[in-house]
Amino acid sequence: MRTIRRKIRQESKVVAEPGLPQMGPGHYLQYLPVLHAEIEPEVYLEVGTESGASLSFSRATSIAVDPAFKIDPQAFAGKSQIYLFQQKSDDFFASDIMGRLGHKVDLAFLDGMHLFEYLLRDFINTERLMNRDGVIAM
Repeated sequence: MRTIRRKIRQESKVVAEPGLPQMGPGHYLQYLPVLHAEIEPEVYLEVGTESGASLSFSRATSIAVDPAFKIDPQAFAGKSQIYLFQQKSDDFFASDIMGRLGHKVDLAFLDGMHLFEYLLRDFINTERLMNRDGVIAM
């Protein structure tokens, strides 16, 4: 858990580079626990998991996608089910594994490749997996 806490502390101190807009008053790791508490998702999807810092907030059935996991095992705590897919998000969505699992997503967090074209594809593919009142955070 210390690794996750350290990652959250480090990430929370990140600020926009000079000349770029600050995207809100705080870091996304401050908002994710609030989203989880408010939405209380049954199924959570995360694209771009890396260390598992953001995944650690989930208590739901969790699906994590990342081509190179570096997850601290403490990120698994409190989840009844967790699915890890070590692959690119395009490959994950093309596999239709979610259709076979039969899960609809209540909350998704897209934090994969930080380029518009990748995020747009992840959004389009994720939207198809969502419950009608699901929420996608980017």
